[in-house]
Amino acid sequence: MLFIATILSTPITAQVYQKGDLNIGVEGGVQFTNITDSYTVNTPIGGVGFSLGPYVEYHVSPVFKLRLGLNYDNRKYSINEPRYAIPDTNGNYLKNSYFQFNRDYSVNYLSIPLSLFYVKGNEKFKIYIQLSFYYSLYLNANQEGQNHLYIDSTDYQEIPDPEIHVGHNIKEFKGPVEGLFNSSDFGINFYLGGIIKLAPNLGLTIAPGFTVGIANVYENPNRKSKWSRIFKINTGIIYTLKKK
Repeated sequence: MLFIATILSTPITAQVYQKGDLNIGVEGGVQFTNITDSYTVNTPIGGVGFSLGPYVEYHVSPVFKLRLGLNYDNRKYSINEPRYAIPDTNGNYLKNSYFQFNRDYSVNYLSIPLSLFYVKGNEKFKIYIQLSFYYSLYLNANQEGQNHLYIDSTDYQEIPDPEIHVGHNIKEFKGPVEGLFNSSDFGINFYLGGIIKLAPNLGLTIAPGFTVGIANVYENPNRKSKWSRIFKINTGIIYTLKKK
């Protein structure tokens, strides 16, 4: 907070942007993602995804600008559940058998962030604070993992399903996910970044930040879940189309 306050109080050394300046660029990077999930016993494990996309910016003043972006947004996480006891037809739990499953998920969105920037600096280097509201459309998802059902020989007589046999019953999952995830997501982003000028109209950007999801991740409203941790490190190229 002290660092941010220092930025806000530092005098502008030069008005490097003017009202009406228009920028275009592309930005992308790595993101570390995880979710909360009310249905799991173990806490989900975070994964490493990425985001990438173009944007356009408009300066409403020398220090404030608006950005509209369009990002391909890949988020990942894993669920590794412990062994569950299995009930028989009478509701009693089998003593020596168990069920266990794990999944690795890769979820893809088309995200549309609308951002407000506060920018200060000089012709060579600028620092900015970025606050965004994003809306994401769910595209698709893939999963990889297995269901592992173990039936002990002493419990087999309590299992009425002829497709289940004594020992390890393993079903592999690898491919698209259907009907699990909500059709959209929304939330806020916060970044603290910098722009290094490579030429009068060309710059290199770098911005670490984080995202807070608000919408339920899953389609089932009773399965409460949110994107709980999305830490990002973005880099990109920015080009100023118009300079007054």
